[in-house]
Amino acid sequence: MRGWLTKERGTDPGDTLSFVEAELTNPKGWDATMEGARYVLQVASPFPPTTPKHADDLIVPARKGTLNVIRAAARTQVEPVFRY
Repeated sequence: MRGWLTKERGTDPGDTLSFVEAELTNPKGWDATMEGARYVLQVASPFPPTTPKHADDLIVPARKGTLNVIRAAARTQVEPVFRY
């Protein structure tokens, strides 16, 4: 991540970049997780050790987690960063 920022933004983020571990599918605690942040980059997604029987076993938690992050960012005025 630091390398991407340096390349794309032309500056080393130094101590201004931090990483936070949180339970993606649990909406509780996300507001506190966003405290003090200016931006959030949500890159998490389920990664099971075996292929699930149904696509929804991956899609539903990924969508739910992304919505948790976006909603918390909106509530706390943290700017989401999307990279496609």
